[in-house]
Amino acid sequence: YLGLLRDAKDVPGLVAFARQVEPLAPLIATELRVELACDFGHAEVVEAVVAAGAAEALAARALAAKAKETLLALLPHAERLEVGTREALFLAVAEATPSRRPSMLRELATLRRDAGRHAEAVETLSALAALVEVPAARAVLHIERGELLLRRLEDRAAAAAAFERALADDGSQLAAVRELVELYQGGDPERFSAMVERLGALAGPEAVVPWRAPLADAYEAQGRLKEAYALLGGLEETRERLVRRAELAGRLGLGG
Repeated sequence: YLGLLRDAKDVPGLVAFARQVEPLAPLIATELRVELACDFGHAEVVEAVVAAGAAEALAARALAAKAKETLLALLPHAERLEVGTREALFLAVAEATPSRRPSMLRELATLRRDAGRHAEAVETLSALAALVEVPAARAVLHIERGELLLRRLEDRAAAAAAFERALADDGSQLAAVRELVELYQGGDPERFSAMVERLGALAGPEAVVPWRAPLADAYEAQGRLKEAYALLGGLEETRERLVRRAELAGRLGLGG
């Protein structure tokens, strides 16, 4: 009888048969529902299969069969799947459904980051950013990418490029500015001073206070002696700073 139903592709009959045998043979009912979902495109049985604890088996078969509707129906239950199966599910949906590609890349980036696969997470975030049309949202993704590059992959140059990219998309991203101030300290004086000034413009003068000493160094290195002199005057007095300020005063033609 079951063979006849299969041959006839009688989906309602197969659904009814699974319901009838379930009390006495729940495994057979579940296997039949997996078949319905993957081979007959009847995704309505996914909930019952998941409830029976067979989400992993269903996902594996649906992935092999490229059963799009069943894969979509499995998305709300992705947390029930093994990490590898979940990743394969997100990839398959991203490929089969372009409209869902951004959300699937977001899921993949999080999954890979949480699994410690930081280089792959960075690549996924780059792919996602390329699909995002809103500059402010794209900037947030570049900041996330930059933080992974900096703190997990320890690639300071790539991290700085990611934060700069974020500011190119949205110049108000304070998080990117703060990161770049730290990254540029001790490096190119012009880049550092420009970023500290940007920090002050976005977050107010108090945000610049911790950076006054290195900013004075940067100003002096650029020949911006008046700014360096003024900053040194606001710092805690030390013998070294007093001598240095006197030297700057002399170079500026001041009395001291």
